[in-house]
Amino acid sequence: MAKPALSKIPALSKIKDNFSQTESQVSQRDSQVQATSVRSVNGSPSSEQIARLAYSYWEARGYQGGSPEEDWRRAEEELRNQSLQSPVNSGTRL
Repeated sequence: MAKPALSKIPALSKIKDNFSQTESQVSQRDSQVQATSVRSVNGSPSSEQIARLAYSYWEARGYQGGSPEEDWRRAEEELRNQSLQSPVNSGTRL
């Protein structure tokens, strides 16, 4: 019996589609992070920025699994690291 072509196997096709969607979502998340560069008064990320980024992590997972608290912590850390790397917060005068 002949083996079916890989493109004919429905499970592999679904995996490929899911991967493409996730890749697109990650790209959108990166764009959102770059677009939300406004900081709170003390230079740390705002709650809204953290919430948006944490939500994007959940969205990228297909709205399944994970932990809201872990997503929040991860988003907060990522935004703080970006803040530390920006020239405005590095003590350098422009």
